[in-house]
Amino acid sequence: MLLADKGYDADAIRAELAAAGVEEVIPTKSNRRTRIPHDRAKYRWRNLVERLFSKLKN
Repeated sequence: MLLADKGYDADAIRAELAAAGVEEVIPTKSNRRTRIPHDRAKYRWRNLVERLFSKLKN
């Protein structure tokens, strides 16, 4: 599973992940015409991981 932010919402990246068999949890950018659903519950884990790394840096 890949938890990523909107900066990784590109068709090429999504295709690479699908070919590798990786589940992607990437919200769609606001300018994308067709919305691609993502699991919001899994995406919340990204915030926890980022806060953990922030605490480890300090």
